[in-house]
Amino acid sequence: MPDFDAAENSLERVYKRWYPILIQRAVADVAADLGRDVPLDATAAATVTEQIGARVKDVISTQRDRLATLVNTYDGNPDALKAALQEALDTSELRAGVIAKTETRHVVNQGRVLGMESAGLKQTLVFDGDEDDACASVNNTRQTLAWALANPLGHPNCQRSFEVIEED
Repeated sequence: MPDFDAAENSLERVYKRWYPILIQRAVADVAADLGRDVPLDATAAATVTEQIGARVKDVISTQRDRLATLVNTYDGNPDALKAALQEALDTSELRAGVIAKTETRHVVNQGRVLGMESAGLKQTLVFDGDEDDACASVNNTRQTLAWALANPLGHPNCQRSFEVIEED
C-alpha cells in the first residue's frame, strides 16, 4: 500500500505554501475591480486555509478507501486485482487534474469573497453556466457573501465564479 501519511504531509506542504498566495491574489483582483486597496482579513484567510486542509485529508482518505476496497474485492484473485489496480492508476492522473482544478477554483473563489467582505460589500454576482441544474439555478444571480463563502463550487470541476457588484 502507498504511504498515505507521506502523501498527506506532502499535500499539506503544498496547500500551506501556495493557497495563501492564491487567496492574496484573489483579494488583489477584487481590489483591482474596485479600484482601491482592500486589506485581507488574516483570520478569515487562515480559516479558509484550514478548510482546504480538511478537504485535502479527505482526498487522501478517499484514495486509501478506494484502494482498500479493491484489495478486499479481489482478495485471492491476483490477476483481477492487478487489472483493477492498473485501471485505478490509469485514471489517477485524470482524477488528480480534476482535483487540482477544483481545489484551485475553490480557494480562488473563497479568496474573492474574502476580498469582497473586507471591502465592505454585501453581495456578489454568480456566474456558473447552465451545464447542469445546480449551476443553472444560481447562474447570473445575486447571492450574499455568506452564501458564496459556503458555496464556492457546486461540484467537482465546477466553473463558478463570483464577481463584484459595482453598485454595492
